Amino acid sequence: MKKELKYLEKILEIYTIAARREQAAYDFYIAAAKKVASDEEKKIFLDLAEFEMQHLKLMEKHCARTLARMKEVQQQG
Repeated sequence: MKKELKYLEKILEIYTIAARREQAAYDFYIAAAKKVASDEEKKIFLDLAEFEMQHLKLMEKHCARTLARMKEVQQQG
């Protein structure tokens, strides 16, 4: 069980890093959308931002699942 917990901690670290990067990408695309002049370009950046937000939500879901599993493993002793 200790080995599984170490593995889960590493996985959680990876998901956390990925979530931060998705948030940074989202922020980048939102800022880019504010800087462009045409509606077409703005839509492209906003669409990209939405993709990043979907990725962020997915990473957050994986983090929650991993944390739940870690709690289960810790309770098993």
